[in-house]
Amino acid sequence: MGWECAMVAGPFNPCLTEGPAWEGQTLLFTHIPASRLMRYDPGSGQCTVFREQTTHANGLAFDSQGHL
Repeated sequence: MGWECAMVAGPFNPCLTEGPAWEGQTLLFTHIPASRLMRYDPGSGQCTVFREQTTHANGLAFDSQGHL
């Protein structure tokens, strides 16, 4: 089995992003230097700011109740 990769949002330096967390229809990830949470929507191909001033958050996860 081979993997095929493509840049779908950005440009973001992949060494400076973390996460990711699948929200059900969109993908959330952190852009560490910008101190932002980003949301990528594969349906529309758009990447938007989900939250700002994250104090350089790094890595994401949902708890058993669905809280980020």
